[in-house]
Amino acid sequence: MIQTLASTRHLNGLLETLSYVEFEQFVADVLIESGKFSKVERSTIINNIHIDIIAHEKDTIALSQFPTKWFFEVKKSKLVGLDVVYQLLAWFSTFQEPNIRVALITMGHLSLHAKQLAKEKGITVLGLEEIAQLTTPKIYKKYFGGELIFNPTENEESQTTLFADQLLSIKPGREEWSKYQKLISDIFELLFIPPLESPRYEHRDREADNRRDMIFENSATIGFWKTIKDTYEGHYIVVDAKNYSEPIEKKPILEIAHYLKPHGCGMFGIIACRKGLSKSSKSAIREQWIGNKKLIVVINDNDLLEMLKLKNPEEVIRRKIADFRIEL
Repeated sequence: MIQTLASTRHLNGLLETLSYVEFEQFVADVLIESGKFSKVERSTIINNIHIDIIAHEKDTIALSQFPTKWFFEVKKSKLVGLDVVYQLLAWFSTFQEPNIRVALITMGHLSLHAKQLAKEKGITVLGLEEIAQLTTPKIYKKYFGGELIFNPTENEESQTTLFADQLLSIKPGREEWSKYQKLISDIFELLFIPPLESPRYEHRDREADNRRDMIFENSATIGFWKTIKDTYEGHYIVVDAKNYSEPIEKKPILEIAHYLKPHGCGMFGIIACRKGLSKSSKSAIREQWIGNKKLIVVINDNDLLEMLKLKNPEEVIRRKIADFRIEL
């Protein structure tokens, strides 16, 4: 059976089915199959430090008394923060051997500050894109079955088309709410990371009364999202996905408004829904802005489809904010 790997996001979905141990073995096999490394060893303890994978760089073995040795840290989590990079720096500062290189291999995203620190300190980062390019048909067959056809130059255009098709195929209503929620997260990750960071999912506030589907940290230093941060206290972007079969009423507006706090996530939220707003929800949005300085933007299917087509998808959100404020 031929398996067509449409994109790195498709590979990500397949890798998520692996346990952590299986993913670590997958990475080791990828390194071996790349032909760049020899003596690939897993789960090694050195100086009381657990190293996921150690490998020797083949091209340096015959040229030096001390061939380049790579220490790989493998992470299966969606978001890798500064703590991981600091931990790597602390661990490997204890090794006195020459020609040691440190690498982080992850399925997820690095936070902006983690990415900057890793680059400054010479830590090599291999993400999903690199994993996809190194995945051979032999490895694919071993872990996922069938044969592999993969074009590593597949661009984002095919991914946006795929998401648009998925959106149109999901039925509004309770039955497919989880599919819709995941799709909204995938769309926002594709369109807005970076400058937004990878989302936290279904997070409750301190009182555990209010839960939001996704929260994206806003690390933007320029552009539209920087304006959202400065003008609307959007230090974090709170996103709710509502797969309702009718226009949303007042309640979802009040629910997300309860989560928006000046000393918490900030004062900016987005609701993605299928059918738009009712009269009562429009009034609730105006009341929250005028009375509490909480700005809530609602996007529907048509907005999402337009965002997937545009080179600058934030323009849809910008326009909705402008229209809302001008009409007041």
